[in-house]
Amino acid sequence: MFGPCGAQGGVSRAALVDRLDTALEVGGDDDGEAVAEALVALQDVMTVLESRRVALVAGLAASGTLGVAGYRSPAAWLVGETGMGRAAAGSIRRVCTDAQPRPVLSEVAAAGRLSHEHVRALVEFRRAPVVEVWDRDEGALVAAACRLTVDGLRLHLARWYEDALAEVARNEPDGDPPKGSDGNRFRLCGGFGGRGLFDGELTPSARAAVQARLDAGYERLLKAGALDGDPRSLEEVYGDLFVELFETGPDGAAVVPHVAAVVDLDTLLARAGVAPPEARTARRAEIVGVGPVSDEVIAELCERAKVSLLVTDRGCALWLGRGQRLATPAQRAAAIAVSGGVCSYPGCTLGAERCQIDHLLGWEDGGRTDQPNLAPLCRFHNRLKHRRRIRARRADDGSIEWTAPHGTPITTRWLHQLPPGWVPDDEGPAP
Repeated sequence: MFGPCGAQGGVSRAALVDRLDTALEVGGDDDGEAVAEALVALQDVMTVLESRRVALVAGLAASGTLGVAGYRSPAAWLVGETGMGRAAAGSIRRVCTDAQPRPVLSEVAAAGRLSHEHVRALVEFRRAPVVEVWDRDEGALVAAACRLTVDGLRLHLARWYEDALAEVARNEPDGDPPKGSDGNRFRLCGGFGGRGLFDGELTPSARAAVQARLDAGYERLLKAGALDGDPRSLEEVYGDLFVELFETGPDGAAVVPHVAAVVDLDTLLARAGVAPPEARTARRAEIVGVGPVSDEVIAELCERAKVSLLVTDRGCALWLGRGQRLATPAQRAAAIAVSGGVCSYPGCTLGAERCQIDHLLGWEDGGRTDQPNLAPLCRFHNRLKHRRRIRARRADDGSIEWTAPHGTPITTRWLHQLPPGWVPDDEGPAP
């Protein structure tokens, strides 16, 4: 088996053929371990083949084959000669032509070590106004891509992007909201810089009811003269009216949202104008479960929100010992804040806010209700941990080490987030 990054020189033809044989020789009715190994082997082969497209599509675009064959672009050629959809062909063309000129990215891709989705995430973040910073950090970003899942990579790149924007003293412009079924449908998700993106579809009657409320609110503001000289567009006025529908609870009292934001001390000191220490930590300012936000958003949260200080040191209420089994609300908030926003079990990406707070060393085994011994764990993995007697402990760097009963470490080939203090390998982009 070759790992997600393979050897520095790439995957050999013999190793690729061996993985292809593994994928083809196993049937769906074989034992579970064999099927799982075949699926991993299949993904290995697909990753190598997808990586090869970077150089091939760029080469096709530079050749005269397209004109001779009657195609006006590589995307049109891909549609006509491979049968893929236009959207997929366009995405492949853009990703490959953008990745090919990047020296480290193209080399690692040519070696078969990054999937198409990994490459796409990397080139998407090479955009103004941080192009020069991306080029400078290319090796470290590609090295991170070789360790992370696609979702983990996008989160890592978003953190990097916020830091890069601060470095060049620029702000990110607002993007377009996502485009929107029978029945009412609504989905709210986190956008860049802590903004919220929602996507949905309403039935005709529901749409009319919402529109009536918005129109009534608009008329109210208009009659009160509140819109005189108001620079907002109609969409912006409707947006604020829409939010008003949720800011008041059933009893008429204002609804105060709870937002868990994590800011490292160095970032706060930098905002206060304090010179950074020699060993400054990597910048971290983000809303847990949503993603990185700018310093301006953190400042707004500090001004408008009810701030609770979570002190993670001995002697405070986050250490309860054996006096209490269940975690307190403060301990839950602290555990989620340091979790990265997801279940702590390897490979699980369920949001931490939907998890239980579990003792790493079980309560029945003498575990204490102290902050270092607590972590978010989804119901499924909580039951699995106790049923199979899986062991977990927090390492000195704050990460959690998981071990099966027979002593084998429980890990995943791809990570959702990089280990604390991770730095790229000095010998190359692939750790």
